[in-house]
Amino acid sequence: MVLLTGKDEKMLYPYIELPDETIITHSKIKPDNTVLINFEQPVENGFREARIKLPETVK
Repeated sequence: MVLLTGKDEKMLYPYIELPDETIITHSKIKPDNTVLINFEQPVENGFREARIKLPETVK
């Protein structure tokens, strides 16, 4: 399963679905060494969503 998302990120890949139906997905590593992590949980009228962008590793 591949999920499409907004203008900044073309595709998200599934990581895990939790018992409360929260789905966690991630992007590929971008050229700037960041990764987009998406949390999505179904609710009555749609979804609750949270996103975080993990920064590049300090060298």
